[in-house]
Amino acid sequence: MTRNPALILRLTGLSFEIQFAQGAAVRSSLVLRLVKEFGQHDPAYSASLLAIAALYYAERWELEDAAELLRHGTGFRVSASAQGLAMADSAKHLLETISGSTANLVPSHEQSDTAQIPGLLIHGRALTYAEHFESAQEAFAVLQRTDDPGCENWRGTAALMAVDNAVRAGKVRAAIRLIEELELSEPELKYHRGMRHLFRAWRAHSLGDDTEARAYAAEALRLAGAGSYPAMTAQLAAYEGHFALLRGDLAESVAQLSRAAEIGKRFGNPTLLRCEADLVEVLVRLGRHHEATQALLSLESRSVGLRSPWLMMAVARSRAMLADGDQSLQLFCQALQNRNSHLLERARTLMCYAERLHAFGKLRDARDALLRSKVLFDEVGADAWTQHVDSLLLDERMDPLPHRATRRCFCSRTMNARWRKWWPGACATRKLPASCMCPYVPSRFG
Repeated sequence: MTRNPALILRLTGLSFEIQFAQGAAVRSSLVLRLVKEFGQHDPAYSASLLAIAALYYAERWELEDAAELLRHGTGFRVSASAQGLAMADSAKHLLETISGSTANLVPSHEQSDTAQIPGLLIHGRALTYAEHFESAQEAFAVLQRTDDPGCENWRGTAALMAVDNAVRAGKVRAAIRLIEELELSEPELKYHRGMRHLFRAWRAHSLGDDTEARAYAAEALRLAGAGSYPAMTAQLAAYEGHFALLRGDLAESVAQLSRAAEIGKRFGNPTLLRCEADLVEVLVRLGRHHEATQALLSLESRSVGLRSPWLMMAVARSRAMLADGDQSLQLFCQALQNRNSHLLERARTLMCYAERLHAFGKLRDARDALLRSKVLFDEVGADAWTQHVDSLLLDERMDPLPHRATRRCFCSRTMNARWRKWWPGACATRKLPASCMCPYVPSRFG
């Protein structure tokens, strides 16, 4: 034990920094209490600690805690080092980007040599949240090539952020490769342990190993502290719901996505979790159109002012799925006219468009759209989606086109087992949802 207040500040602060790097749960009130009691004995270190803590909470999407730490840090700016000032400004910059503001993606001032590496890392992370994925990838690649022995933690963090960048960009094959490279180069869990298991779970799901994915998800929650890390809990639920939707397990999907969406309301920016568009889709597939409409309205209201190509495509697809008849086809066409969205979302929109065409009896057009979606899924390495499209194409080839003059429900006559599993809300004759895709609904003929 020591009674030196400056030493107490540094030792306790170092303990916090180690926990930040490991991805452990640390209450922001403890950091604030330490700085309030001992900060005046080493104001330069206090400024640095508050900036690092703000980055930690911003990355956990605990934006109020991050903002409070930055506000308290302004009292130490006069004594802060150049590196501390750069770190604080970078934290503010990241906080704004996570909140949805992408107006300023350039650091506010030149950084010293000692601050360049963390500054570049934070800037790359901000580029990821702003959906400038190629630029972010370049920044992380530069960091990973750094051979300074004092930058090991920054390099490891850059490797993890490169994975998340690829996942958000929809580059499934690249993300899996980066995860596997990370497992080979850094098999030990020395830092960001919860995030490591989160990506392991995502990879297992992407490769179809649901048992392994659940084990990794449970370990991620244990390491991160599930009750004190809502972002991790929500991300895992969003992943589970997304892949359950892909498998056709709609009950599991809606349960997980509803949980993720409920937690996600506290984050403000809907592009962080990206679960609400999946929730709209699964509710439509279940025939729960009122709930799907409410989910879409919530997504649209939270999207005001955001400039996100992913969000534009996701909202456009959701609107098209909820629309009726020819209006639905028109909305799908409008959504597909947007060439700025990434390929995975475009492929999913094409697949949904194909399903809508199939229900209208336009099997040739539906097949063409499915083939186009398969090309895009294959390009990004989304093998699970590619296999799903293959199964739909196989079932469609086996399903003969009925006579167009019949007035029986087209859905109930042509949807085979796989199509009905994928779209159970459009199967029951005379009990179709209001926005059923089928043009031969009996009620429409009196």
